[in-house]
Amino acid sequence: MLKRRSTLSSQKFAKERKKHRYILLVLLSILAIVVFCAAVYFSKLPSTTIQQITVEGNEVTPTKDIQDLVFSVIDQKYLGLFPKANSFIYPKEDIAAAIKKTWNRISDVRITIDKFTTLTIAVTEKKPEAVWCGRTTDDANKVVVVDPVTNKLSEQCYFVDSTGFIFSDSPLFSGDVFVKFYGAITGPNASTTPVGAQYLDTTAFKRFDDLSTLLRSNLNLRTISIFVKDPIQTEVILSNGIRLFLDNRLDMTVTLQKLKLFMDKNSTHLNFFGGSASPSTTSPTNSTSTQAALINQTVSELKKGKLDLDYIDLRYSDDIYYKTR
Repeated sequence: MLKRRSTLSSQKFAKERKKHRYILLVLLSILAIVVFCAAVYFSKLPSTTIQQITVEGNEVTPTKDIQDLVFSVIDQKYLGLFPKANSFIYPKEDIAAAIKKTWNRISDVRITIDKFTTLTIAVTEKKPEAVWCGRTTDDANKVVVVDPVTNKLSEQCYFVDSTGFIFSDSPLFSGDVFVKFYGAITGPNASTTPVGAQYLDTTAFKRFDDLSTLLRSNLNLRTISIFVKDPIQTEVILSNGIRLFLDNRLDMTVTLQKLKLFMDKNSTHLNFFGGSASPSTTSPTNSTSTQAALINQTVSELKKGKLDLDYIDLRYSDDIYYKTR
């Protein structure tokens, strides 16, 4: 009899426990729904919704274009319910990535929220160090466009930053505002568009970019273009039309010292071979005095701007070849 009563009591207790669990589950479900609905409601409050976007640091990229892009990103919802324009849950990383992807010229994006309703976008634009104008200097392979000012065909070039990255097309310049670079470029879309491609690696580009600066500061020679033909050979064209032939494997400082010796008429350490033949067929003058006289005359006329040189060949460790036109 006692055993039967104990069984009935256990069954009743189990039933009551199950009922309490069911009620608790219902209450928790209701609470979850209330919290969820409240979250959706509060996420849409105007006081926490981004309503204004300000842009700072842009000099070339239009402010409105950046604003339109950001609004297109935040004008969406998480799970179709929570607006991305909410200042607490806006997609900060997605916005920065979208801006960088759209404009290669932008190198850095910083995003902050002011008073829950204003999004401030501070961008840093790449500074052009030079322009890239083609894989070769051959006119047949250059990209040309019509200059709207002169209505003539002009060479289309592209801005290159300090790392050798091509980030946008450049306007048509009158004169030589930037040094023009030529040579191969690499990148997933390099065959269709130069923008987004890499010209040389960062170290190599800086080496050649510094070369033009050193030529001007040390020797008062202005560089017009630099054509890196391959990993070994480079051709530099100066403003006076003279071409410099360089060996990329040689130390650039040593190469400049050789050129300076040539300009200073110091022929005690180097052999100077002049004439109209190519370096492979030119032979040194037989008389040391004749050679010295020739060098003195050549450099004197070069400094006065009277000598019409075609090239100065600096590809050899101990010799300098030059050719008049």
